[in-house]
Amino acid sequence: MDLIQERATLLIDYTVKHPMVVMVDQKIHNVRAEMLKELAAKQQDLSERQAVLDRQIERYRGRYLDFPQAAIQLSRFEREVKVNADLYARLKTKQQELLVKSAEQIEEVSIIAPAMAPRTPVNAPKNQLNLLVGSVMGIFLGVVLAFTRESFDTSIGTIEGIEEFLKIPVLGVIAQFDEKRLREFAAQALPSNTNKAVVEMYSKLPCLIDPTSMLSENLRSLRTNIQFTNTDCKLKSILVSSVGLGEGKSTTVVNLGITLAQEGQRVLLIDADLRKPTIHKRLGLERDPGLAEALLGVTPWRSSVRTVTDLMLGPMGVDGIMNSPGLDNLHVLTSGTMSRSPAELLNLNRITTLISEMEADYDVVLFDTAPILPVTDAVTISSRVDGTILIYQVGRIGRGALKRAKFLLDHAKANVLGVVLTNVNPEITPDYAYLEYHYR
Repeated sequence: MDLIQERATLLIDYTVKHPMVVMVDQKIHNVRAEMLKELAAKQQDLSERQAVLDRQIERYRGRYLDFPQAAIQLSRFEREVKVNADLYARLKTKQQELLVKSAEQIEEVSIIAPAMAPRTPVNAPKNQLNLLVGSVMGIFLGVVLAFTRESFDTSIGTIEGIEEFLKIPVLGVIAQFDEKRLREFAAQALPSNTNKAVVEMYSKLPCLIDPTSMLSENLRSLRTNIQFTNTDCKLKSILVSSVGLGEGKSTTVVNLGITLAQEGQRVLLIDADLRKPTIHKRLGLERDPGLAEALLGVTPWRSSVRTVTDLMLGPMGVDGIMNSPGLDNLHVLTSGTMSRSPAELLNLNRITTLISEMEADYDVVLFDTAPILPVTDAVTISSRVDGTILIYQVGRIGRGALKRAKFLLDHAKANVLGVVLTNVNPEITPDYAYLEYHYR
């Protein structure tokens, strides 16, 4: 009670947050905690005593109930039990009162001084300083981010940089494939009941479904650049490969073959990727028999060549072929049966004989091979054809891997005609705007 009075006296002059008031509150809390702890201990002791007495009562009641002395002792025990019960009830009541008081939050508010509106702003914002600091920090972070991105980017970002790095020309720049737009365009160009697989197949052939698009113009420009690459002698056999996976090699070579056929040249498109062949899927053809059977001497290569008739009988249909003139000049030799040792199969001397026979029958022979760095298939064939074209997707493969692929081709004495950049977007080259020329 003295502490409570002392606290009330202090609150006359101080607030509840004053150190002396806080100290008195702490003392009151400690005293209450000690009292609660002591009462809890006494309550536990009395409970245990009551349990002992209850057991004694029952024991003596059974043994000495008929004896006066036992009756007297029983009466005494019963009075003691009653007294202890009353004491326990009073202690429990006091404990509950203390718990209620400790749970109460005493809040007393006193007005020290009325609030007055200040004449000048307090802690006014410094807009000019904040703007200056923010601008400096933004420029600094931008420079750091640009430097970090440039440090981690090992690719080559411009056409001139690629030509200077590889010492070969850039033959073509293929714009970025908008797969969603091409898929929608193919769905509109084809009948409404066309299978989704056929729509997906046509979406990879922009030269057929959208001959006026920028992609088609890029491929025709590539065709022209290849034709004027070597003016001394005409290129009859051309190998197309890439540094790594997923750089658009197969899509480029298929569409290049279509553009050459549309120009009137007899084209033989060969899927020489005996590990993961793709061309038969892109044109809806059967995979075997094909090049593998021709190399093994099982089937003559001429009997395995697919013509426009096979394309009409496939998923492309008659309407799709008839709406695309020039495809009768396109002939396809698929990969054939999967081989367990494609590198040894392509290294046979028979492939040189096959290439000579193909060059005699066709104006252009295009080879689609596996990527250069993972396997040696492309390097093996590169020395036996007239020219090799390297497909490179900027930003996907580092300059070290690109240089290594070029070294392997040079080491095999391949005639590297140049490099073709695929999936180019405006961020890659500042000359992107010159790649587009709309029809009117």
